[in-house]
Amino acid sequence: MRKAFRALPPSHKWILIALLEGGRFTSLGDLNRLYDNHKPLEGERPFDELFDELTESFVKREHPFPDVEWIDWTHPSYRDLVIEELVGDSKLNLKFLESMSLQGIKLAISDSGGEEGDRHLPLMTKPTTWDLLKGRCDRLVSEGSTREITDLFKVLRSATLQASETGARDRLLEIIASACEKARKKWDQSEEILSADTLSAYCEASLLVSPLPPLPRLEESWRAVKDELKTHLDDCENGITLSRSCQSNWIELAETIRKNEPRFLQQVGFPSKYSADLTRLLVIVENEVSGSIISESAEELREKAEHFRSISKDLESLLLLTPDHKSELERIVRELVNKASSLEEEASELEPPEPDYDDSYRGSSDTFDVEGLFSDL
Repeated sequence: MRKAFRALPPSHKWILIALLEGGRFTSLGDLNRLYDNHKPLEGERPFDELFDELTESFVKREHPFPDVEWIDWTHPSYRDLVIEELVGDSKLNLKFLESMSLQGIKLAISDSGGEEGDRHLPLMTKPTTWDLLKGRCDRLVSEGSTREITDLFKVLRSATLQASETGARDRLLEIIASACEKARKKWDQSEEILSADTLSAYCEASLLVSPLPPLPRLEESWRAVKDELKTHLDDCENGITLSRSCQSNWIELAETIRKNEPRFLQQVGFPSKYSADLTRLLVIVENEVSGSIISESAEELREKAEHFRSISKDLESLLLLTPDHKSELERIVRELVNKASSLEEEASELEPPEPDYDDSYRGSSDTFDVEGLFSDL
């Protein structure tokens, strides 16, 4: 197959390289979009025609479920073959690095690939490739979504921690430092509302860099979760069921800030100035726990039990953030856990019993008289 790959026209090779980026469960539409990032400018033919010419040789269509289709390699070894060819062909390698997506970045700095698990940073073969990687990361931060930037920080951090060579680690740290600087400026300028997950990814990656990059501004993100919580508490007091996401967004962001920039919480007066909001939240939770739950469905009871367990985990996190409410929080957490257990027991009672198989019947087959069965025939 190596000779077959090398004999392919550039357009066909780039479809296979695009599939490297897409990974498993790539749809034909996603593969087309990835291919558009790399495709040759001259002599272009319709994507569907090119793809059909590769089916049953390098790639195949899978239909695991009705109305679901994804593209996969005809044989798992073909993926490694294409990676090896991409590494060995400098023109393909450099062009890929110039136009790769976030998935391509993950491939370029992946670790423990190959059949023996010995393929590290497969596409980072010389200084030029590192420069191209840095350029793509900087561009992704400038043009990508917050979700993509979050994933990029996670990928870069993981690759840096796994890098065994000092030179590779130093280059990755340089890329992280540049990405942090560009992301912070972008978010500050746009007054981006950052989730706890995004802020945590930024902080964990930045901890590897010296000197420490400054954090992005937190005021808008804090204001957003604070206002969201207040609005939801108003709704709950008017009969709406408590939604976990509202308080968890607030609690998770507060916990992330506490770990990385506790001075900010002091500046906004957390937790002392938020005692009233916390009291309202606890009253709402207690009312839900003490309220009667009428359901004939075991599934609904289990969903409600999981709801209470999730809220209990949020309140456990608050124990570190609001020590003044420790005893009250611990009491309500116990009530939540007990209520969840009670609901799970009710759900079990509503479910039909397991079939009771008769072991003696199953064992009787050992003495079955075959000859006697046919003796009268």
